[in-house]
Amino acid sequence: MCRAKRARVYVPKAKGCYECSQRRISCDRRHPSCEKCVAKGLECSGIAGQRPRFRNVSSIAWEAKTYKDKNEGDRSYSGILDSSRPQENDTGKLNSNSFIGPDTTTTNCAQSSPVGRALNQIPSWQRILLKHFSDYIAPQMVIIDDRNNGWRNIVLPLACADEMVMCAVLAVSAFHSSTRLASHQEQEVVDPLMLYSKTTRELQRRQLDNRDPHARDRIILTIVLLLLYSMVNGGSEFQILLRMLHSALEVVGSLGALAESGRTIANFSAKQIHKMHVYASALVDEQEGMREIASQVQKRCWDEQELTLLPHPDYGYTLPLISELRQLAFQIYLDEVTRSDDMVDVAPNLLGRFRLALESLPETAEGQHVLVWPAFIAAAASRTAENRDYFTRFLQRQFLQSGFVNIRKAFDCLKRVWERKTQESWTRLICNQGVFVM
Repeated sequence: MCRAKRARVYVPKAKGCYECSQRRISCDRRHPSCEKCVAKGLECSGIAGQRPRFRNVSSIAWEAKTYKDKNEGDRSYSGILDSSRPQENDTGKLNSNSFIGPDTTTTNCAQSSPVGRALNQIPSWQRILLKHFSDYIAPQMVIIDDRNNGWRNIVLPLACADEMVMCAVLAVSAFHSSTRLASHQEQEVVDPLMLYSKTTRELQRRQLDNRDPHARDRIILTIVLLLLYSMVNGGSEFQILLRMLHSALEVVGSLGALAESGRTIANFSAKQIHKMHVYASALVDEQEGMREIASQVQKRCWDEQELTLLPHPDYGYTLPLISELRQLAFQIYLDEVTRSDDMVDVAPNLLGRFRLALESLPETAEGQHVLVWPAFIAAAASRTAENRDYFTRFLQRQFLQSGFVNIRKAFDCLKRVWERKTQESWTRLICNQGVFVM
């Protein structure tokens, strides 16, 4: 008796996802998204038997159901953000204490605004950009990257709750990540300019006269993030953004009122605005720069640096030295602004002290990245080739570390300053150069 042959079930053979096959590159067959697609910000179609192998699998309803079924009862699945990702509580919402910074297991952050988006609702390309912001951008905005880094544990949870803040963060991260990629063979899927434009449109749509203080805080923080974008891409739009910020502060009262509001996000934004305004004032108008910097010299120390000294006693030498270098740069600037043609130039003496102090700072010391503006001022005031080369090398090291294009644009500004006539003031030349050095 002849046995009937069983019909063999056809199993489609696929070496990888559709996106990798179309790009003719090898796929690592990771589930649910391969690393190649994640790196490019693509929605991965997956491999046969795991996810439908279609070119366009961005069917949100299907994808949400798949993830929900797969992760039912397990909220600790491996995500893009790893240890820096927001964790979910029992209600499926993101905890406000969820973005973990270095040397810490829990981080207090923006409690004034509950985070309302579940992590599994954030597309993978957004998660990878959030992680990039946490790993590469947030550390560059503080002296010591620790649990107090508000760029990580305040801004990122808020971005998960507010689409406008999210767009601003993604715009910053998308541009920065594109400059750090080793290969540019293909056009980037995530367009930073598109995200930037979307953010500005949303800013125009929202009303600052809204009585909700939290809504105002998010608008102001978004403008601060766009100023960060102008640092990362070296754009010239920072002067327009500063005017927008000034108008926003007029609505809320003043910078002091924002700082004294008692709201976490407002306090964080106020500190960043103060620091940005001091540095930017010298790059916009000479007289305004003189007023702002003279006022800062009297305060002697940034608030954040005083706080940083408390949990970091090991940096008792480094942090005061950074503060001294900043104060010397302020003095160098004020000396040039107030000096008349018949007065003796005291800048060489100040420059000598600045260079000696900077040379005493080890190249591996923490916090050197916050000395970009002081080094830029010292380089602009330098008259000898030796000093110019020294400060240029310092700025080049900071550019290689941070990847912020504003440092590269600063070199062009310095060349114009060094080519000036002897009687021309460099404090006037650095104004309106279209680059936000900080």
